[in-house]
Amino acid sequence: REIKIVSVDEDLLGPYRRFLLGIGQNPTREFFAGLLKSPNVLHVALAGEEVVGQSMIGPMPDFADEGGYLSGVKVLPRWEGLGIGKRLITAGCAELRQREFKDVFVTIERRNQRSRNLFESFGFKRIERPDWKAQFDEHRSRSRRSSDVVIYRLDLE
Repeated sequence: REIKIVSVDEDLLGPYRRFLLGIGQNPTREFFAGLLKSPNVLHVALAGEEVVGQSMIGPMPDFADEGGYLSGVKVLPRWEGLGIGKRLITAGCAELRQREFKDVFVTIERRNQRSRNLFESFGFKRIERPDWKAQFDEHRSRSRRSSDVVIYRLDLE
């Protein structure tokens, strides 16, 4: 089946909600309202009318002058291994480059070697940024996610 990578708009909120439920998240109305007003861009992978993957890009919170970020790359398990994650990363980096960001950053849980390998295959390099790490730790603890992350950077120039 053909896979298209597109930005989420109001017409895709229903299919996107079904995707989120499929990965164990239960989004609120406030989540969707904020999503459409956000300066970030949510890309989804569409197989027909089904959302099978996602990624998000935007300016680095509190560090926008340093670059953009790419986050939340997820693919439904039954669609893994088909290159969808790679296409989402490629689309995100291309849009950040088009917006004239010079660098893109990602945080990856230290234990997630599969994701680390994927981003390294794109040329992302691990960096040490203690000033960022403290902010990420605080944000991730509020969202009850692991704060044991590593930071990667890719030069877009």
